[in-house]
Amino acid sequence: MTFLLSATYDIVPEKDSILPPLTSKVPKYILEKSPSISPLIRNKTKYKGLTISPLKRDGQYLYSIPNSPVNVAKSGTKMSFHLSFSTQDIDPSIFYIDEIQDTPYGKFYITLNQIEVKEMINLSFKINDFFVIRFETPTLLSNKYMLPPPLKRKNIKAMNKLIPQPSLIFSFLTSLWNSIAEPKEKIIKGDLDWTPYMIGRISDVIFTELGYSIKPITVILGKDSHDNLREARGFIGWTKYKVTHYRNYIRIMERLLGLASIMGIGRSRGIGLGIVKILNQGQKVLT
Repeated sequence: MTFLLSATYDIVPEKDSILPPLTSKVPKYILEKSPSISPLIRNKTKYKGLTISPLKRDGQYLYSIPNSPVNVAKSGTKMSFHLSFSTQDIDPSIFYIDEIQDTPYGKFYITLNQIEVKEMINLSFKINDFFVIRFETPTLLSNKYMLPPPLKRKNIKAMNKLIPQPSLIFSFLTSLWNSIAEPKEKIIKGDLDWTPYMIGRISDVIFTELGYSIKPITVILGKDSHDNLREARGFIGWTKYKVTHYRNYIRIMERLLGLASIMGIGRSRGIGLGIVKILNQGQKVLT
């Protein structure tokens, strides 16, 4: 059986700290020292079952865009981050790390705030007629998520799309689900290789966009070996979807949205991109 384990930590700098452009590097550095979590971070699986968020302060995730001021955390400022990963074993002790952590960005005090364990097979976000996906950190959706299996062997250039098209979202989530699930838990419609493509196509028929506020954004990832900035182009914002057809597929879509709310959507979730919140129709969207 596959479980999704999540933890939220509070983190406080001892002194004023200049944070890296992508602030998830702070918790990533700390978690890499854990013998249990480090192998999950080093795993090179394409659809990795791991998400580490950027630091969050006053309800906002901290990351840098070109020509913006550096992020500074004042001494004693309370921030937070969360970690989620898939596993076949439940061992909550994996989340316990030393309370005082030295990093290249300064010394931090760490407190484990909350642990949550969910059975993957029971994941669900109940869809009625409407739902909203709020993209809280820059989200990278590749055009290659909707390549039919025969074309995946072709040398097709990967490009990030700047519109949250349902087919890209649900095809990705299907691939992620099947990558981390046990064989009996996988989503299979016909052929396993074709399932993500088919679920993606069906989602474009099932869901219609009723409203959106999407903003293209370039996020700074860090620097390469030649001291040049590494950047990625994605989007943030929200989209409201209405369910129109194929109600018999809704159970699958609900399970995939349940996965998205924990693991995020798209590329580079291991460094905090693609964090989303799934909302019901009546919940506040623009916060």
